[in-house]
This record gives sequence, C-alpha cells and structure tokens, in this order.
Amino acid sequence: MSDPFDVCCVGQMCTDVFVGTVAEVPASGQMVFLDEATLSIGGCGLNTAVGLAALGARTELLGKTGDDGYGAVLRNTLALTDVNVDGLRFETGAQSSMSVVLIDPSGERSILHVQGTNATLGYDDIDFEKLAQAKYLFMGGTLAMQAIDHGEGVKILKKTKELGLTTFVDTSWDSTGRWFQSIGSSLPYIDWFLPSIEEAKQMIGSSDPEELANKFRSHGAKNVVIKMGSKGVYVRPQDGKAFYIGIYDVPVVNTAGAGDAWCAGFIAGFVKELPLKECALLGAANSALAVTGTGTTNALRDYEETRKFMRETAYIEPEVQR
Repeated sequence: MSDPFDVCCVGQMCTDVFVGTVAEVPASGQMVFLDEATLSIGGCGLNTAVGLAALGARTELLGKTGDDGYGAVLRNTLALTDVNVDGLRFETGAQSSMSVVLIDPSGERSILHVQGTNATLGYDDIDFEKLAQAKYLFMGGTLAMQAIDHGEGVKILKKTKELGLTTFVDTSWDSTGRWFQSIGSSLPYIDWFLPSIEEAKQMIGSSDPEELANKFRSHGAKNVVIKMGSKGVYVRPQDGKAFYIGIYDVPVVNTAGAGDAWCAGFIAGFVKELPLKECALLGAANSALAVTGTGTTNALRDYEETRKFMRETAYIEPEVQR
C-alpha cells in the first residue's frame, strides 16, 4: 500500500477560460474587445485539492475527464502540481467539463458551464482503497454534478463515513433549481457543511446565517460554516460556541475560486491540528490570496508564506460578532 494521504478531494474539475473585463455581453452578431483571456484549470474539487497541496497537505484528487483537449489541459496541468492524480478516471469519447468565466469590472464573475464528465461521476468511479488511505474527505461541486446530486453523492459519503473519514462538503450554484432536494439526504453523513450564503438561502429560504446553520444541523449536518464573501464566515460547530470570522484587506482582481480557497485553508488547519478559530482564519487568508490574482489558484502560496501574509496584512473584524 502506498503512503497515506491527509485529504482526498472528490468532485468537480474543469478547464476554465477566464475572459475580462466584461462590462456587458454583446448583442447577437456583434463583437467587443477584451482586456485578456486566460486558460486555467478549476472546479470546486480541483481548486480545493490544489490549495491543500500548496499548504503542505498530502492530497489526492478523485474525478473524471474525457479524452478531448479540455481533458488534456486538466491532466497536463495537474501533473505540474503536488496533487496525487493516480485515482483519476478517464472516459474515452466523453466531453470533459469546462467553464467560460466572465469577469466584470468589479472582479465578480459569471459562469457558463459544461458539466461534461462531472455529470456522470459516481460511486463506481471512486477508488475507495485510495480514499481509505486519507483522514479527511472533501467533496466539492455538489448541486452541479448530475449523478452526485441524484443519489451517488449519498452513497459515496455513506461509504466514506464507514471507512472512518471526516467529511467536508461544499456546494455550487444549482441551475436545475432542486437545491435542498439534491443535498438533504446527504446531510447526516456530512461532518462539516460549507455552503455560501447565496446557495444556503436557496436551499432553506433564509438569509440569516445562524438560522441557516441551525436548519442544516437539524437535518443531520454536524457542523456548519456559512461563507458570506466580503462579510466573512459564520461557524457553527457541534461542540462549542458559534462565531464569526472576518476577512483580510486585499485588492480584489477576481473572486473565482475564493470559496474553494477558503475550504482549502480551513481543512489544512485540521491537517495541522490547529484550533478551530485558527483553521477559519487560515481559510480567510487563503481566500484573500485567491482573489488577488487571475484564475482560481494562481495567487495561492505555501503555508509559511500564507502565515507571513496573515502577519503583514490588515484583518477586518466581522461586522456581526457573537
């Protein structure tokens, strides 16, 4: 058996084409000039895996690509990272996942997404022998992966808990409108549920982070983090008092991947056995670094450089504190 991993990341992986600055989408038949277009790799599962590896966690990525050009970009670029990709599945004749990310003048993004092989990723694609070597599972991109959202995710999470791993799950925007219907049955197998407040609101109907966290916990999630963008995060642990964490003050170039970077920093804190608030602060720092560069992971740093960033960068306390 090969050496054990700290974290196994399962889920969304895609090739991203970042285009900006896009002030408005041109009318049919028209053309506008762009400042730049950048080819990168991304997806919630992949971004978090790359972020974890950058912070020193031994990380493996389980997912699926096709044999097209987008899949080649994914595999070739991942080979340059410290992420172990021996467990990736390869589907002949299939369309790999890809996104076109439109960056507006404020740095916010809109995404045009092709699910591709992410849509068919399921229980039978997971190498559970490899997964069993890890201590933590991160599943990223739920609500945007068809098979995962129609029962395969529950099966994977249930098996993961049987293997004794701690589970972390993040969500994406659900273009199908199913929302809680897709994720609800998975919550009893989730140790840490990490949705954005926009996605959580669609699932539950409230915009209050405390109410959202309590609702998710009532449906089985043990611990909940509500990511609130520029307002920080709300952390509701199973044991102990809930708290808010603020943000680090940085210029925003591009918000794509910020939530994934937060997850990577947070989970890396668990790997390094930091206190819970320190885990959340590491998440905040990693997220802040992510928004300072184009792409989803290009601006991330190693652990020592990230700690230096935390010492040297102004920290903005959350507006609401408990």
